[in-house]
Amino acid sequence: MPTEERGEETTALHFPEQRETTPLLSSLSSPPVQQRFGTAITIRIVNRKEITGLFIILLASFAHSCSSVTVKWTSLSFSTMEIIFVSSISQAMFGFFGCLWFGVNPFPRSYRMLLLLQGVFGSLTTLCLYHSLAFLPVGEATVIFYLYPLIIGALAALFFKISFGWFETLSFVFCLLGTIMVSKPYVLFGIKRQKEYPDIAVDGNAEFIAMMSALFAASTYITQQHQYRRNNSTTLIQATEHHQIHFLSFTFVTGCILFLLAIPITLFGSQKTLIMPTNWMDYLKPILVGFVAFCHQCLANFGLQSAPIGLGTLVYMNDILFTFVFGACLFNEYPDVFSIVGGFLTISMNSAVAINKWINDK
Repeated sequence: MPTEERGEETTALHFPEQRETTPLLSSLSSPPVQQRFGTAITIRIVNRKEITGLFIILLASFAHSCSSVTVKWTSLSFSTMEIIFVSSISQAMFGFFGCLWFGVNPFPRSYRMLLLLQGVFGSLTTLCLYHSLAFLPVGEATVIFYLYPLIIGALAALFFKISFGWFETLSFVFCLLGTIMVSKPYVLFGIKRQKEYPDIAVDGNAEFIAMMSALFAASTYITQQHQYRRNNSTTLIQATEHHQIHFLSFTFVTGCILFLLAIPITLFGSQKTLIMPTNWMDYLKPILVGFVAFCHQCLANFGLQSAPIGLGTLVYMNDILFTFVFGACLFNEYPDVFSIVGGFLTISMNSAVAINKWINDK
């Protein structure tokens, strides 16, 4: 009997240590029975946290679609650079006061150059995306922008030697095909966008600029990942604190860079005269753009901290559906067959890659 009890005790001690979700401290100090109950409780908390993270990401995708719609709505009254000029001030202020609230340095010395580089990429993303939203249907501009998840995979394979196999390559090709169907180049389709959407101002480079926004967004993410790998946080608490500080610093720096870029382009750009506000709503619109964009950044960053890898991207793809619905309801932008098929290809390929990443991560 004593031998059997020791054998059972040994089994009880080693069983929880084989589970990845067992807390390290409890496995060193807690009794075997408490370890088993502690393991079950830990699994339940992690799952609940992941579900909460996915819900926050769903809210973030809705907030991003609201941000796109707000930019589109404001562009009917002001030029793109005037929108960026005012919204960058509010974005920088939100980031600065957030840093003061949490007691962090908005421009930390430890990763100052990488933060500046990421701020430049983030500013170029905003410039290109806002311009494309002003000259394209909001749903189609969003579909083209969602090339960035697969561009991230390609850049990660290039810089971090992360696997980018035949499945990801094939998905990227189909995403490009979907982008071509949405943008409908005149050389291939013979369709003039002015006839398709007579109420939208025409810019022949809008589709290309939307693709550049996807490239700059992917470059922003790669720069951020380089920063995380450089810091090499050893615990979840350190990683979470760094993520919060980096998000607030990035928001502040990006707002400042956008402001500095917007001043000369607004004053000496192609638009000779500035459009001045005429009522309180005209003052509110650009400020609202910055506020909604800041809310989206908050939700996206906090949601990605707890959502499982892959599933977060899958949930975030609802942004495309939201923008198509908003575009049809608010701006009478009804997509044709090519746009619907192209949007479906983009959503399907990004979703397939996200699910595959989630399965492999498990």
